Amino acid sequence: MQTGALQGQTIVITRPIDQAKKLASLITQAGGEPVLFPLIAITPLDDYSQFDAVISQLNQYDWAIFISSNAVQNGMPRMVKLGIPPALKFAAIGHQTAKELMHYGVRNVLTPHTRFDSETLLALPEMRDVANMKIAIFRGVGGRELMAETLTARGASVYFAESYQRVN
Repeated sequence: MQTGALQGQTIVITRPIDQAKKLASLITQAGGEPVLFPLIAITPLDDYSQFDAVISQLNQYDWAIFISSNAVQNGMPRMVKLGIPPALKFAAIGHQTAKELMHYGVRNVLTPHTRFDSETLLALPEMRDVANMKIAIFRGVGGRELMAETLTARGASVYFAESYQRVN
């Protein structure tokens, strides 16, 4: 007999299947019954020419901001092939994304410590004074615009490095 805070509860997980496994395990441990029902899948791009054009200029960038672990997994292998500029600074939306960057040898990643979202990353002192800086935002196709809009309003030149897509 199951016991726990979620005993008797059925919880539908709509995240992509690979990202749902850990949550499903936690739900089971808490006595619940997870139902995996992914509504989207994360897939590589059909064409990486735009992405490659951005990363080919990374030696001119000040910051590389990674919005998700998906952006790391789909973008870093191509970056590593080109070589990561030693002066490039890295930021990540959260600890899991920073941990993914560590798999590629990236250390000293700027990461929020409380909430893990664009707003909290943008509130950090390093993201406030970005005038005249060149910043690449690594994300999926069609992600939120808040990060780019805010950094642009603060005087940075912002470019998207879209490295994956979401498919229904």
